[in-house]
Amino acid sequence: GKYIFKYRKSSTKRSLDLLYKRRGSELNFNKLFNIKDYTPDKNSHIDITNTYVNEDYDLIAIEISNNGSDWREIYFFNLITGEQFEHKLKNIRISSSCIWLKDAFVYDAFDTPEKGRELLDKAKGQKLYYHNLTESQSEDKLLYQNPDVTGTNSFRFSKRDEKIIFHHYLTVKGKTYRALGNIRPESFYLSKFLIYPNSKEIQMTVEELEGDVAILNTNWEAKNGRVLKANINQLNQVSEFIPEYDIMLKN
Repeated sequence: GKYIFKYRKSSTKRSLDLLYKRRGSELNFNKLFNIKDYTPDKNSHIDITNTYVNEDYDLIAIEISNNGSDWREIYFFNLITGEQFEHKLKNIRISSSCIWLKDAFVYDAFDTPEKGRELLDKAKGQKLYYHNLTESQSEDKLLYQNPDVTGTNSFRFSKRDEKIIFHHYLTVKGKTYRALGNIRPESFYLSKFLIYPNSKEIQMTVEELEGDVAILNTNWEAKNGRVLKANINQLNQVSEFIPEYDIMLKN
């Protein structure tokens, strides 16, 4: 990659700071994220739990957790200057998905938990947002709201070939199903292309995206596994690419 990152402990009582430099540079590493600056009090233990690097636009999003909480915050930095952007993101969860779309950030967040019950209550109100780094989180564009208000079923997403593949749930005549959808960044319109039973036993992974064809690795109706091809622009237009055999399919 364009940048090299490393972690370093500057105190026996603190977590690791994040340092970086441009690849090929003869200069020393610069400190990008100093844990001490984000520790609210002496009883807090801050950890960097994830980083999202955007080399095309020289940006990085740094996700942190306080005292091992499942609730996270995200801070943004310019990798050319090392400067932090003014605005941060809150109400992120350990299960949240985050991707870069050019110089903007797409993420899912939840309703603000009741004070004192952050670790007790189930997270609810999952929503998908589009974040402009120069604006506050309150100005973020709402793209999708999880219809499950109980917090039982959560959606997730990933970027493939400049498209967003969306794993979510839907209810038809009172029955809940799982679904795969395609969100095109230019419109943010969600188009479902596969609906299948809502079972914890069913695994469905998008291995590749070739144009408008998704290659799916699944054990749906195939305990040893099989590979399907699905058209992401047409609902349930699926064909079998590799059938199930009498031995387990390996990745």
